[in-house]
Amino acid sequence: MSQKDKLIARFRKKPPPTDFHWNEVVTLLAGFGFQLHEPKGGSSHKYFVGTVGGEERTIDVTKPHPNLVMKHFQMKNLANALEALGLL
Repeated sequence: MSQKDKLIARFRKKPPPTDFHWNEVVTLLAGFGFQLHEPKGGSSHKYFVGTVGGEERTIDVTKPHPNLVMKHFQMKNLANALEALGLL
């Protein structure tokens, strides 16, 4: 099992892990071909852009703060977005 597969399995675990970090989200989405884009102005709202099925797609994610641990609703929203794109 590759590291990408292990990260996907950890992400999909039920119930979701309570210690899934922002860096793991960036790595997970990079594994699907998405690149992180950060708007100017220091906003915590980030978006990932990638090509799925020949079309450019965007996934919006709020970077958690002050610590970098993802919250349950953020994990659920990200999972729903990836499922809607057919990636999970």
